[in-house]
Amino acid sequence: MSVVSGAKLRVSFYTLGCKLNIAETGSITQMFVQRGYEIVSFESSADVVYINTCTVTKSADSNCRNVIRRARKYSPDATIVVTGCYAQLSSSEVASMLEVDIVLGVDQKEKIFELLEKIKNSGKKTTEIDVSDSSDKSFFQRGVSALDDGKTRTFLKVQDGCDYCCSYCVIPHARGKPRSLPLSQVLGEVNRVVKSGVKEVVLTGINLGEYRDGSNNLVTLISKIKDTDTGIKLQRLRISSIEPNKVTKDLLLALKDLPSFMDYFHLPLQSGDDEILKKMNRKYTTTDYLNVLEMIKKYFPSAGIGSDIIVGFPGECEREFENACNFIKSSPITHLHLFPYSRREGTVAAKMEIEAIKNKAAVSSEEKKKRMAILKTIAEKKINDFSLSMIGQKVTVLCENKKNRTGLYQGYTSNYLRALVSISNDKLNLANSIVEASVTKAKGNVLYVSYLQ
Repeated sequence: MSVVSGAKLRVSFYTLGCKLNIAETGSITQMFVQRGYEIVSFESSADVVYINTCTVTKSADSNCRNVIRRARKYSPDATIVVTGCYAQLSSSEVASMLEVDIVLGVDQKEKIFELLEKIKNSGKKTTEIDVSDSSDKSFFQRGVSALDDGKTRTFLKVQDGCDYCCSYCVIPHARGKPRSLPLSQVLGEVNRVVKSGVKEVVLTGINLGEYRDGSNNLVTLISKIKDTDTGIKLQRLRISSIEPNKVTKDLLLALKDLPSFMDYFHLPLQSGDDEILKKMNRKYTTTDYLNVLEMIKKYFPSAGIGSDIIVGFPGECEREFENACNFIKSSPITHLHLFPYSRREGTVAAKMEIEAIKNKAAVSSEEKKKRMAILKTIAEKKINDFSLSMIGQKVTVLCENKKNRTGLYQGYTSNYLRALVSISNDKLNLANSIVEASVTKAKGNVLYVSYLQ
């Protein structure tokens, strides 16, 4: 563990988990830059390694531990800082790892410089831990992904916390109650991002639909972004994952009225069976969910719709799984993200699993794998069919980079299909440009498009 003086200090970053974590790491990155640090890759030797963690599943915890071990391998003399949701809920476990020097809770991230200075001055090899009680969180940690690294897209954190208490989820324990960035500050951040040259902004939050600033809600925020969209215009706006019960007609009308809005919605479903949804303590039925999707398609006919599914929830029987498969097949969902159920201690679902094991009704690991494979096949067909439906259409693509091997630019359409853009003039530089193109071929989630010059 070392924090040297004299030469320019180097810092590397590794972020696991959601877009909100990416945004928060971005803000911390800027704080390091302002203090004169040099940003290096995670695989390079650094003086400080900053790891922002996730704890949504057991697999996420395991990934975090592996990253921490790799950090010490790449930077044997670095001060290794571990923060985020895993550090918040399992601080003792994280601190017990020999590689770790500093453990910070989700609302203590900005204390990193104070602790780095403390370690530097003391010269002692002790693990510093600063994790507050997650039950009382009012502090709002700023989150804006880096603006000066050539990225075409910026994640802007506008909301934090959740009180929905889904039976399987530990995130409310890690993130605390809902709270939001004041509206005026959101608008200021959007303006700053646009002026930096970034073409696309993604609004993020733990429970984005619960955005509140006094009487202002997410609908107000979207409307205000439109009202202030003058001068240097915001060219693309996306919203990250939003709970189905928060998608209303008013919100869709506000989004429809915003020229920069990109027609992709991510609405976590978690199960396509009503009994399982009830056990999960979700706030909707499959009928409610389908009604929301139909409303989205009414206002955004070409919208991409992503969703999450938890496979093998405690007690999920064959009939309930079959119901879920049939619901997904018949729905307009286009992008599907699958997760095997993972027990999180302290949750209601963890108790359900123990009871299911006693009653020999638990879903075995082998059965989870079988069901995951079935749903993966359904998911592949859904996205492939959606991509094929785009052939012959004109799309706009935000080009991110040029692939060296193929010479094709890569980017995303408004409805979040990956696009490979061919151009006839090799001298054109389309990086960080929004172009109009025609879809000529599709495979999986990839569109092959020709740039309309």
